[in-house]
Amino acid sequence: RNNFDVSLIGNSLLYEKQPCLEGDTDAPFFLHIEPVDEISLPDDRRRYKFDNSDFDWSGSIAGGICRAEVPLPDYDITRIRTGQYNPGENLIWEESFAVAEWMRDRYSTVDPSSNEWRFGASLRLIGEQFIGQFEDGLDGWLLAGDAVTNQLRHEQYQHQTPITGSEGQGFLTSFHPHKGDAATGQARSPVFIPESDHYLVWLIAGGKGIGVGLRLWADEEKIAVWRGENTEHFKLVAYSLAGVTGRRLHLELFDDEIGGWGHIMLDHVMLARRNVDDLQ
Repeated sequence: RNNFDVSLIGNSLLYEKQPCLEGDTDAPFFLHIEPVDEISLPDDRRRYKFDNSDFDWSGSIAGGICRAEVPLPDYDITRIRTGQYNPGENLIWEESFAVAEWMRDRYSTVDPSSNEWRFGASLRLIGEQFIGQFEDGLDGWLLAGDAVTNQLRHEQYQHQTPITGSEGQGFLTSFHPHKGDAATGQARSPVFIPESDHYLVWLIAGGKGIGVGLRLWADEEKIAVWRGENTEHFKLVAYSLAGVTGRRLHLELFDDEIGGWGHIMLDHVMLARRNVDDLQ
């Protein structure tokens, strides 16, 4: 199969291929984006009825995995067409899909396998194990500092706008009920060891500054970090663990920021695998 897996992650498209062979990223990529309202398009694109965001590969190539994240425009999108082509010759591969078809997610705080998420036309994930559901407490996560608590511990947080998009009743938050953004601290997950086809899936909200976020560690090596978008609405994130197979992993929710948007929130952290129907 020549094409890449294309997934919608937040407001970006994730292109991923495994195994990734020499030459797979040489040809240019095309990305055509159809808006819900054509008035959203730049003036020179309205007669075409889609935005053209073609690009050359600038993502990572490591461990036999090619991975690139391409930001999408801020306007509402109805359909995306993407692929690769040889200039002046022919298409190498293409996919076209309605964005609305990606948004059919199922959640459960009881049964891991009742969780299912769609990330584009080629990736569906099924939950396998909770790393943190936070319905009854901390689920084995260890705290340091005074910032991070379970939202269930407090009836009202002072001066915080309404929170949306979480699952169930509880979630981790570093917005202190009395100190607000001024509190600092961390929460560390239990260790877990992934297999080659595992993904991490979670919900995150809060600040986007460098002093807050969620880190993934493999042994003592920092692998990646994610942040909020300066909003109290939880967004869904997924990350392939193929590059850290068999290593001892843990997550660290951290808040070292004392200024505005100096808080981070986390919910429904899970290990997941691809839907077996997609692999046949």
